[in-house]
Amino acid sequence: MKRVLNNKKEYYEFVKTYDPMVDPRLLFKLSEERTYIIYPEDYIKWEGKWCKYLGFVTDLSKLENINSFYRIRRKLYFHRAIVKEIDLNLVSSENKIREDNSEFFNVPIKEEDNELMVMSKEMLKGIRINTFKSLFKSTSDFNNVKKEITSGNGRFSWDRFLLICDLLGFDHELKVTKNSNGIVIGEKTIRDTIKEVEDANKSSKKK
Repeated sequence: MKRVLNNKKEYYEFVKTYDPMVDPRLLFKLSEERTYIIYPEDYIKWEGKWCKYLGFVTDLSKLENINSFYRIRRKLYFHRAIVKEIDLNLVSSENKIREDNSEFFNVPIKEEDNELMVMSKEMLKGIRINTFKSLFKSTSDFNNVKKEITSGNGRFSWDRFLLICDLLGFDHELKVTKNSNGIVIGEKTIRDTIKEVEDANKSSKKK
């Protein structure tokens, strides 16, 4: 989408196909050589204020209460926003916070629950249902998780477990330990591992 015509040649090429009766774009001369193309939805600085360019307007009653420019056929018009005074007597403060009186999301642990389900149920203790529901972006996601926890087969997935942790603000850590030497997999970086191998190779060559 071209914005600037940099010389007279570009300007004359542009106006060959430019019909101001149907084309909502405006041409604004920056200098003798350069011309700026203004598109609808652009903003123009006028009298120290940014004004929106609306393009063609057919119904003046639908103009927004903002400083703006608009076109009717070839003519360009300026619409000044009307500043309305606020009646302070009608302004009231709302300090009340809605209290969640819904039931607690306390689900008993079952024998068939896996470790992820047990930890999730423990994290949800003391959380009210509506508060928990408000953490989800969609009602369907909440219903699916609720159904899996309350009446599922106890096999909670890793993805669902991570979701519960993220929603409730819990940190999680996964470690795998090699029994023979007690090394925790994932605790060291790849660079550290490579260095250990290189050092081990050097020491074996010396022997």
